[in-house]
Amino acid sequence: MAQAERAPIKLSKDGLWIATDINMREYQQKIVDRAQMEHILVVIPTGVGKTLIGAKLMQYCMEVTALKQKAIFLAPTRPLIGQHVHSLQSYFNSDVVEIHDITGKVSPDKRTKILTSETPALIVMTPQTLNNDIAKGRYDLKNVCLIIFDEAHRAQGDYAYVPIADHFVTDNPQGRILALTASPGSTQEKIAILLNNLHIPLGNIEYRDRQHKEVKPYTHEITTTPVPVKLTPLMTEIYAMLEDMKNETLEQYGKIYLDLDPNAPPKPDDYYLSTIIKQMKFLTGQINHQAIAPDRNPKTLRTLLSMNARINKIYHLMEYVESQGLENVRLSLEKMGKKIDKGTASHADVFLFRDYRIQRIFEGLTDLNEKDPEQLRHPKQFQIRNILQAQFSEEPEARILIFTKYRDTVRDLVKFLKVSVKTCLPSKFVGQSSKTKQDAGMSQKSQLEILGKFRNGEINTLVATNVAEEGLDIAECSMVIMYDTLASEIRMIQRAGRTGRSSAGEIKVLFTKGTADERKWYIAQARTKRMKKECNNNPQSHQITKEDRSVDKSGAKQKTFLVMPKQKEPIIPKKAMQEAILIPASSPPLPSPKYYMADSLPDKFKTIVRQNGTPKIIPNQEIGFIITVDNLKIGFDFFSLDELTIKSRRALFLSEIQRKHGMMDTYHCFLDGTPEAKSEVSQWVEIEQHIEVTLGIKFHFYLTTKTAVAKFHHLLKNSISHPIINTIASEVN
Repeated sequence: MAQAERAPIKLSKDGLWIATDINMREYQQKIVDRAQMEHILVVIPTGVGKTLIGAKLMQYCMEVTALKQKAIFLAPTRPLIGQHVHSLQSYFNSDVVEIHDITGKVSPDKRTKILTSETPALIVMTPQTLNNDIAKGRYDLKNVCLIIFDEAHRAQGDYAYVPIADHFVTDNPQGRILALTASPGSTQEKIAILLNNLHIPLGNIEYRDRQHKEVKPYTHEITTTPVPVKLTPLMTEIYAMLEDMKNETLEQYGKIYLDLDPNAPPKPDDYYLSTIIKQMKFLTGQINHQAIAPDRNPKTLRTLLSMNARINKIYHLMEYVESQGLENVRLSLEKMGKKIDKGTASHADVFLFRDYRIQRIFEGLTDLNEKDPEQLRHPKQFQIRNILQAQFSEEPEARILIFTKYRDTVRDLVKFLKVSVKTCLPSKFVGQSSKTKQDAGMSQKSQLEILGKFRNGEINTLVATNVAEEGLDIAECSMVIMYDTLASEIRMIQRAGRTGRSSAGEIKVLFTKGTADERKWYIAQARTKRMKKECNNNPQSHQITKEDRSVDKSGAKQKTFLVMPKQKEPIIPKKAMQEAILIPASSPPLPSPKYYMADSLPDKFKTIVRQNGTPKIIPNQEIGFIITVDNLKIGFDFFSLDELTIKSRRALFLSEIQRKHGMMDTYHCFLDGTPEAKSEVSQWVEIEQHIEVTLGIKFHFYLTTKTAVAKFHHLLKNSISHPIINTIASEVN
């Protein structure tokens, strides 16, 4: 893009940027330089200056548009909004640019006035507020030059970040997108979908971990120590009883469910909680849309749904035993009994509570609660007591943050620590929602008061739910204790980010040996390692050319664009998670669907696969198989549309094609010919056109039968000799 003379900007004597005492670190400057030229995702640890990166990009975008537009900083929570506003007020000259914090508490009229005025402004707001205003047509984003998505890993599904990004690239194609997170996801698919949802080209990731040479000088050592514990004999006995109940119910449930879905797990051992949740959603959908499935017996569906709910509840009781404590089991059963007494219990509650084993467990725990409540505690609580006693003895001014999943555990731990650790000043820290009087939430005002007391030492231990994982300005913690484990690498990274900011930090991870609690810990570790690998596989640098920048005599970088530099063409079109590709009304109609059933493959394809020569089959995990015949490299893949759909896998599919395009001349994709596949043909045509134009690969797809797909895949997977070519050709004749 040709450079244009920049219109003069009238600034005060201090200029737009007033934080002249702040020096950009090397990695921050590199990231800002790249972000000026293209949309990027920044993945760096918590506490190493993501906000400053966003602020410097705001400065650039405001200056390059001659202070005629606005920049928006999106953050998911109100406390985080206040934190960012405070930072921006210390960076920018309020005489030159207005700084606003906007949440749902600001009136729609005032929000509209701020966003539509010609006054330059930096706006920090919640994504829900912005998305609602756009949806109601109060304003558009044409005069916005930059949107920063903080905690960008949230850009999944229907979260407000996704439609906002869609609107932004439409309203201002030359605007900039900066996404910030400490944890984008552990798989290439998750990362690809995240990038696609925010219109960031694949590969546009700036990743630095704590050990990166540019970041390490500014971080402190964090020591992570696993603390395994064992179940008590009583816990083991109760767990065994619950497991018997689960298996018995699953045995009955599975037999009935197999009549509904022959592909369901045949044995109780093949079921997991995730399986039950998935089937629950399916059953609910069948009941709610009975007209769509008139062959389903409503009574059978409701019976299955009730059994599903019972199994779900048993799973949660087992989790309480494994990771939380018997007090959680007692409280859960007590609530169940009260619902039955009030007549508000579900059929699943009634059926479960009447089981003699549940009665035995409840009566025994109730008796223990009166005689010896300490036996209801999980061994983890005694470990935490010992850890805190040692920590406060060594460091009296320590600040400790304890994470747990459940509010019942929060209350129990706070009560326990108050009496068992004299130097501990604990407080609960939970979200704002209130389910019951006993399960009351905390208002934002109460949360801020608690955080203030934690900062000044009136409280030295916070026992918190996931509300403390992100979005709050929590004081530096000497130690983070994870009372329970999570398989989510994103949440584990968020928790770990609460320590090691201004000094060395410690993380203690408690888990129960030989249970799902322990397995989740190892899963999270593996996913974190995989996330680092996937992020490191992406380019980390962007060469800024002389055409992009000019340098004045003093050596300072001079920005000379009147409008934003044009975003380079994305590798994939952004529509991966939408139901259909939106084609502008003015666009020419799509070509007729070019798909073939298994008995009518084109002669061109038959010619290719029947060529003479010695083929070489290269197995490839992502692309399927690549066959070389007379120096012609032919890629094959085989998909069942039951498992692989456009909206759920398109981003990953295209990213893999792009990564492997140098290995293929042509690419042939076999799809099982279901009605769902046929309905998505227009989207596959769009993909075909995009691949051929962008990557220069001849792409063909075929609708066949599921049996044929299985045969083709089996043949390619198990054959490496020349007859495979003729075999495939004969199979499709």
